[in-house]
This record gives sequence, structure tokens and C-alpha cells, in this order.
Amino acid sequence: MAFEQELRHQLKRQAAAHSDHLAEVLKVQENELHAKYDTLLGERLSEARDEFRESVAGSIARLKGIEAAIDGRYFDYDKTLGFDKSIVVFWTYQCSQKISCKMFGIILKHI
Repeated sequence: MAFEQELRHQLKRQAAAHSDHLAEVLKVQENELHAKYDTLLGERLSEARDEFRESVAGSIARLKGIEAAIDGRYFDYDKTLGFDKSIVVFWTYQCSQKISCKMFGIILKHI
């Protein structure tokens, strides 16, 4: 009987040690996965940030091109028609972005 109790005691210790080992292995795997996905998330955020910056830079370049065209073509617009060139720049930019030009045309008629 003492032998059976000793055997059961040893089996319980082995089961507990195995359970602890599995918990430790799972914790290590969890940490590795967190590190992997944090890295992946950082890379994707960086890519998205770069794409956004490129998009903004492209929009700014396009707006500057529109402003340059207006400056070159309508340099005395404000003297001729009596209103600020920034309104024309805004209207032209909105038209280039395919936003309703009719609405902005109506606004310009009332200025």
C-alpha cells in the first residue's frame, strides 16, 4: 500500500510538472505571437502612413499646379471681376476633385 501511495504521489508530481511545462510553453508562444503581430501591425501602419503622406503630397502638388495655372492665366482676376483669387482657386480645385461645380458656380455668381 505504501508503494501505491508513493506511485500516486510521483504521478501527481509528474502531472503537475507537465502542466507547468505546458503553461510555460504556451506563455512563450503567446509572447512570440504578440511580438510577431506587433511587428506586422507596425509595418502595416507605416505603409498606410506612407501611402497617406504620398496622397496628401500629391493633392498639395495638384493644388499648387492649379494655383500656378490660375496665377499664370488669371493674374488680374481680382482686378477685373472684383473678388479674391482664392475663391477661384477653391472653386477650380473642387471642380478638379469632381465635386459639383454647379454649386460653386452659383456661389460665384452671387459674389
